[in-house]
Amino acid sequence: VKRAREKAGATGKAGNGARSRDALLDAVDGMVWGDDPAKGFLEGQEFKLPSQRLAFTVPKGFAVSNSDDAVTISSTGGQASFAGGRIGMGGLDDYIGQVFTALGGNARPGDVRAGKASGIDFRYAFARANSNAGQVDVGVFAYRPDNGSTAYHFVTLTRAGQGIGPFEPLVESMRRMPAAEAQGVRPLRIKVLKVKAGETADTFARMMAFPDAPLDRFLVLNALERGEKLVPGQRVKVIVRS
Repeated sequence: VKRAREKAGATGKAGNGARSRDALLDAVDGMVWGDDPAKGFLEGQEFKLPSQRLAFTVPKGFAVSNSDDAVTISSTGGQASFAGGRIGMGGLDDYIGQVFTALGGNARPGDVRAGKASGIDFRYAFARANSNAGQVDVGVFAYRPDNGSTAYHFVTLTRAGQGIGPFEPLVESMRRMPAAEAQGVRPLRIKVLKVKAGETADTFARMMAFPDAPLDRFLVLNALERGEKLVPGQRVKVIVRS
């Protein structure tokens, strides 16, 4: 980082870099950061989908990746995905069959069973399938929280014989968000602040809207090194929910 700064300082006339940085900070101040709340986002260990008033808790130590098509949850014990789709006249049982068909292969699901998560009824079934790494257990857990035309489901993949494996807390954590909670969701945004006397990187790390590694995130966001002192009047970026 130090060498990069020295190279940057050696280019152009003195002061140009500072003015360019100020212009950049002005441009990004207030910009939305990360996932669009309408498509769902992770807040702490909970994934929230306010547009559908749904939320579920991801166990600690699991990695989460959100895309336009699905949310992927991974651990050393397997992988799960969360998505939704249209539900027909056959209800959740037919929906589960459609999900298995979409997965491909020749897996034949067993009997469909019933479960309940935070007052939400769900249906689920398992199948044994072949993969490049050997046989796996495939589970489909389907929810229809408002009896509408859309259903939501988890697909779980674990080693053969493990069934649901480490994903039981995940599928049982599905809940309906109260209307006020869903309406009150705000996106993450970049906020530019001026450093005041006595403020340190730790001061701004506490403002970061991340429960994990907030100081490291702040340092990376601002291209700062650990232990580097902030100067009063210096402008820095933090990520807040607003």
